[in-house]
Amino acid sequence: MEPPSCPRVSLLNLTGRRRRLSRIRNSAQSVLQGQSRTVEIVLVDDDAIRELNRAHRDLDEATDVLTFPAPEFPRSPLGEIVISVPYAERQALARGIRVEDELCYLAIHGALHLLGLEDETEEGRRNMQQAMARWGQELGLPDQPEWSSLLHEPVGGVR
Repeated sequence: MEPPSCPRVSLLNLTGRRRRLSRIRNSAQSVLQGQSRTVEIVLVDDDAIRELNRAHRDLDEATDVLTFPAPEFPRSPLGEIVISVPYAERQALARGIRVEDELCYLAIHGALHLLGLEDETEEGRRNMQQAMARWGQELGLPDQPEWSSLLHEPVGGVR
């Protein structure tokens, strides 16, 4: 029996600030075990993610993480995960956890989106939170059983 494939996860830090990247990469890679398509994680600032959020979701605000699945065709990447480091810093402070742990949770969240999980419905949000809690526990992250984006205003009453 062949061992499960491990996706290549590359990480690009566009913030200009040094950061330990191996735990973030490992978090996404663990969730994506069995996938053979590549994934790129890009660390950006609030302005960059706000522009992406405006262009792709018509929301003129910064956010913590955006996920861009790629179209499926031979040897195509699985997608891209974009994370705002300043947003993650504020969210980590609000949660009382380390920034590195929050960045790992955001990588997990993005990876789960690439695998098809959604969090726009109540059922989807519960499933996402359960999956994130399982992965967080497996990866030794601080317990966050009901992880969600903390700093957003609810849109349409659903968060």
